[in-house]
Amino acid sequence: MDSCPLHNGHQHAAYPPKVSHIEIVGYVDDTNQIGYSRDIGRSFTLNGRQFYIFGDTFCKDSNGNFVGLVNNTVALVPERRNPCLSKYLDFNDDDTVKCFVPLMMKEKDWQKSTGGRITLWGFGGVVELEDGTGRIWFQKGTISSGGDNEYCGVGLAIIRYNHTCEGLITQRLEGTLDNGLFFGAREPKVGSFSTLIEGPFAYLWGEYNGHIVLARTRQEESSIRDLYGFWNGTDYVTDFTGAAPISAFDEIPQGQIFRSDLFGKQKRYVFVGVSKWCDSLIRVGAAERLEGPWEVWPVAMTQGINVTNGFRYCIYPHLFASHTSNAELLVTWSEQWPGGVIAGKVNFLTEEQACGEECELID
Repeated sequence: MDSCPLHNGHQHAAYPPKVSHIEIVGYVDDTNQIGYSRDIGRSFTLNGRQFYIFGDTFCKDSNGNFVGLVNNTVALVPERRNPCLSKYLDFNDDDTVKCFVPLMMKEKDWQKSTGGRITLWGFGGVVELEDGTGRIWFQKGTISSGGDNEYCGVGLAIIRYNHTCEGLITQRLEGTLDNGLFFGAREPKVGSFSTLIEGPFAYLWGEYNGHIVLARTRQEESSIRDLYGFWNGTDYVTDFTGAAPISAFDEIPQGQIFRSDLFGKQKRYVFVGVSKWCDSLIRVGAAERLEGPWEVWPVAMTQGINVTNGFRYCIYPHLFASHTSNAELLVTWSEQWPGGVIAGKVNFLTEEQACGEECELID
């Protein structure tokens, strides 16, 4: 038959996406060789350096003894070519890792007096602004001594790079609400799903009334709540009650939206994440515009290493260690306790390979 027009040398992934195979790379370990149990494992760049955000981190001393649970931590990636190696830079005197987004004194006092704990989780990641500082919109929650969970709202913090120790300095901002947060428990979880810088704006996805909605703020105005706009299907408006649901993400609690040439220029915004159904499947989608419409498909099953009988969650892509020109993404996922964060190279069927399959069917 005639030559296929897609056989043009490009290695864009075929669309809709289809995974050809996954190569398990291993756990994201620490340079101190202490086997931390931890989750999330979302990456970000600041000042040209690469970092991982982790959630609950079960800390151990050099002898492997448990010394405490820290609700959020951050680690440097010393070498981009080795994404499975991280390095904690800040420790407390008791060998626990210091919090990335720190607790306030009144929160520490609440923990001591009640026996409960505060969680500050950064599922939405960190974005780097034009001035070189970062921003993180984090979810605050409380867990009582009896195990009851309560979601409190979204807070905001500024992140600065510390040239002296290659670490980060995080400053929580006082929000406009009575509890010091920027958005309350019954308001949109702005930026807690995914975040992305595009031009002068920070785009922020978060859950509201059971749906993912989109907000945006000018970079320099991110600390002014009243200046946030919410996509209502045709425009950005200040009234979040009119925010339009992004239905493709209705069943997805965690994931990341990013710019990429993975599927070519027509689908330059890409999503990688996981569903709320505990099925351990990687879900991938794409759109021509940030606002959508989005399409999302389950494409591959993740694997456990030490914890093989539980589901995997917190599925995130990592562009710093990916080769999208070869239709390859590095993706991580979290095992249930006592597991950790696992990295795998996800190889997509390319346009040429897909065309070859179609040509075989036609022949």
